[in-house]
Amino acid sequence: MAQEEHYYSIRRVVPVPLHPSESRLDTASFFVGPKVYLDLKEMGIGLERAVDFGYFAPFGRLIHRALFTIHKVTGNYGWAIILLTFIIQILVIPLTVKSFKHGQKMKAIQPQMKRLQELHKGDARRLNSEMLALYQRHGMKFMGMEGCVPMLIQLPVFWALFSTLRNTFELRHAPWLGWVQDLSAHDPFYVLPVLMGAGMFVQQK
Repeated sequence: MAQEEHYYSIRRVVPVPLHPSESRLDTASFFVGPKVYLDLKEMGIGLERAVDFGYFAPFGRLIHRALFTIHKVTGNYGWAIILLTFIIQILVIPLTVKSFKHGQKMKAIQPQMKRLQELHKGDARRLNSEMLALYQRHGMKFMGMEGCVPMLIQLPVFWALFSTLRNTFELRHAPWLGWVQDLSAHDPFYVLPVLMGAGMFVQQK
């Protein structure tokens, strides 16, 4: 911890009883510096565990390795992040397509679902039975919830990507292009958030 230019450390040790004639010498090592994962790992004493990759750490470490491999080719962390995201999107295309097809099926049977809801408004048990039969006739399982499964499978990957980018020290003061001169800071002109929002709007259309 630091206050202005003064640093101090707190060490907690387990009390060890000693006889009057006994003595004990303890040693401790300290590391002061940025949490650069590869540098900490090279020390071989487990300091790399201080870098938090989140709940899905195995995915996070894999993504971290992939990011640095791509950076060796591009020489720019901004382009490395874009290429890494693009590669991940390609890998999850089968899951995305499956989820999209399920959405199309759900859209197609919406009129039939509404008719069943009106017909069995006061009979919840009969409604559930008819809805289940409707799903089965259209090849849909788990009460039509299988469309959520592909999205849930993708969640750990993208959460790991978020955690990795948030905790990668090398992005600090790393430029990309134009007005983006620090990938660890927010967009000063909010151009990228606006472009992302516009892209999501167009995708939904």
